[in-house]
Amino acid sequence: MAGTLALAATPLASYAGSNQALDACVKSFVETYIPKDRVVRVHKHQPTMGPLGMMQAGRKDTYTIALSAVGKRSGKEIAQARCVASRRGEVIVIDSPPAGSYVAKADFAAVITR
Repeated sequence: MAGTLALAATPLASYAGSNQALDACVKSFVETYIPKDRVVRVHKHQPTMGPLGMMQAGRKDTYTIALSAVGKRSGKEIAQARCVASRRGEVIVIDSPPAGSYVAKADFAAVITR
């Protein structure tokens, strides 16, 4: 029974690492690309996954996150970036390559509305 409980807790612990990476990337993106006097709203897009998917995601050392900022009124994109972060929430790189080179392969996405 103890083994079953440990296995059941693994997906949640693994998923927490991906949340740390996502939160760190969103924070870095807002600090880097959004003027400091702006209020923003963040929409995080995490894939829906079952326990097996969460366990596999938890095995990753790094996550790639696609980020974009859109104007609240215009809906137009004002900035976009790719962020790579560790499961401990350390940003490894944040840059702006062409979106087609990373968006489809990203583990997560976040849209920031300003």
